[in-house]
Amino acid sequence: RAVTKRHTEILGGQALENYLSLFDQITANAQIRHDIIHGIVIEQVESSGEATMVRTTRGKNGITKRQYTVTTRSILEAAREAQKLGTKVFYWLNRMNDSIEELLKQRDGQNPS
Repeated sequence: RAVTKRHTEILGGQALENYLSLFDQITANAQIRHDIIHGIVIEQVESSGEATMVRTTRGKNGITKRQYTVTTRSILEAAREAQKLGTKVFYWLNRMNDSIEELLKQRDGQNPS
């Protein structure tokens, strides 16, 4: 986020907001994926498609424990969202690369393509 904010001349106002929104989505979805991957199942009714999990994390205030429920559907949705975000990230990386290349051409006096 900090690096992106410094390059507002490349992105422009609305593009910058969209880019920062993408970072927020990545952060929120990373939390969900970490819960699924690093959590421990503590309860599951067979064939229910639902499990209660717990995850411990270490932060600046010590160790915290959080209990949550996941379903087969929520796990599949998290995977689908990760795929969508990956597509968005590659799109933005390509756009940033194109913008930087264009600015360098303009700076060096070349005709923009």
